[in-house]
Amino acid sequence: MDDIINAVKKQISSKTVKIVSFDLFDTLVCRPVLHTKDMLRLFARRIKLDYHIDIEHERLNAPTILDNPFLSLSEIWEYVVKKKGLSSYLAKEFAKKEFEFDLAYITQKSVGKILFEYTKSIRKPIIVISDMYYSASQLLKILEKCGYTKISTILVSCEQKAVKRTGALFQVMLNQTPSVPNSYYLHIGDSIKNDYSPAILLGMKAVHIPSNRDLIINQYGGKETLSLFGNSLYESFIYGTAINFLCSGTHIAFSLEFFAHMLLYPMLLHIGLFLLNNKDIQQNSTYQSIYFASRDGFLMKQAYDQLKQFFPVSLPSEYLLTSRAACNILQESDCWGRLDATYLPEEGTLSDYINITVVDKALKQQIQSELSPLHLKQLIKGQRQICEQILCNYSASLQADFTAKKEATEKYYYSKIETSERMLLVDCGFNGTIAAMLTEGFQGTCKFDKVYLWDNKRNNRKDLSLGTRTFAVFSKKKGHCLAPMVETFFSECGGSCIGFTEGSNKKIVPLFESEWYPQSMFADISLVQNVALRDVNEVCRTFSDLISLLELSPLDSIMDLMQLYFADYNNASTIFKNIRFKETYSHLISKESLASMMIRKNRT
Repeated sequence: MDDIINAVKKQISSKTVKIVSFDLFDTLVCRPVLHTKDMLRLFARRIKLDYHIDIEHERLNAPTILDNPFLSLSEIWEYVVKKKGLSSYLAKEFAKKEFEFDLAYITQKSVGKILFEYTKSIRKPIIVISDMYYSASQLLKILEKCGYTKISTILVSCEQKAVKRTGALFQVMLNQTPSVPNSYYLHIGDSIKNDYSPAILLGMKAVHIPSNRDLIINQYGGKETLSLFGNSLYESFIYGTAINFLCSGTHIAFSLEFFAHMLLYPMLLHIGLFLLNNKDIQQNSTYQSIYFASRDGFLMKQAYDQLKQFFPVSLPSEYLLTSRAACNILQESDCWGRLDATYLPEEGTLSDYINITVVDKALKQQIQSELSPLHLKQLIKGQRQICEQILCNYSASLQADFTAKKEATEKYYYSKIETSERMLLVDCGFNGTIAAMLTEGFQGTCKFDKVYLWDNKRNNRKDLSLGTRTFAVFSKKKGHCLAPMVETFFSECGGSCIGFTEGSNKKIVPLFESEWYPQSMFADISLVQNVALRDVNEVCRTFSDLISLLELSPLDSIMDLMQLYFADYNNASTIFKNIRFKETYSHLISKESLASMMIRKNRT
């Protein structure tokens, strides 16, 4: 975009340009939806809520039925109230409310603002020209709200009885200054059909600045994918705001920022709204809180907390410290049980086992200093007997350490459970491991239901066996490496909780691994999280009244957008080169990057 902006600035500053005209909608300002009609649909919902009148069909179809290109807003509403058999005074009332509704959510388009301010800075007259049913005075209010000032003239089709696409409205503009040749005008707009072509045919200069939506389609060749979006009003709002956030700057690339705006933000917003709109969750009398599992629930909890202010009744949220290493101890009977854990990495060593399981620092240091390097490198997967023999001299101390840690773990979770018979855990997982560990650890006295992004047969079997329930956010899961990619970017940037101990004051103290991120990975994850969460916050701040008008619908289209990352190996290698994985148990960062894993799995 920087190249386009600089090229247009050069044209604006040309000596052969005396007057600059701008289109308004999608050039200088934008709406938080993919299609203009969706703002009308949102407004119709507002009318239905406030007046108990359903006017959506009549309002959407009025321009087509009346077949008048010069319609004003008052004429549209006169038709609607007559068609519905309503009192005539409502025509003025609803026309006023529609404009106020639209005005509240229209925002500035950054590229248009840059070009407008540049034109103003070099003191060239500015005209705003629009095919619209709003009056010129209403358009002025929109412009002023978005920071546009010092406009020479505003020409609008409904008042001039002329439209741009035929060239007639441009001719009205040209007739106002007959002494200025047509070639000395420069028009800037988002539509080839309605802005660029008519201006060129009249001998004017013209520049095409794509709408935010078209810019994304053109930039990334994602026409087929993006054409799937907006089938519902819900999708239209989520992706409309996402695209506007992405285009809020001038540098747009297939990058981490694209991933944050177009994938992570929509997922966060959808998950939060899924939780808040689900009556089986919010109105289930057995749930006292929604527990977000560490570390994967870190970002989801923040989005939920931002959004729940718009719902009159919503469950409080808590961050629950969990991990396979922390929860598995509830099922283990002695210090050797973990040597049989199914989740152990194949390359896990005895040194890893000591690091992750032994709480007593003195005991840990003693064992590590006294065992030979060969013993510390002993693989533990399927080698329980050998490992027990190596550690036999420390068995009593290890068992005491284990007992203290198990008691502390039970106290931590009992403090959360109290008298609850069911708890709800929000996690990125989909196999049900941690929820099953907790349910089994407390022998079913408290069952841990869960909200997962996806469901699968393994988790279904656990639900059937344990009497638990899963709420799946998405119905389909596409692409290799999707789960680890989401988990990585949703997770807290810090060490995992690997267990609990009891302090001298009887307070339960969680045990954390030391931070393990390389700086480049930390920076990338933090960037993506900050951008996505900022988008959620901006929606809550700017479009708060729209949230209650959205009707939740599936957002499985996000899975199609994910394919942009899996299909292009070069982009994947560039974007995710710093992202690596680590086994919670082993402290070892994977040598394989996320990009490499995507490429390898897609080629098999």
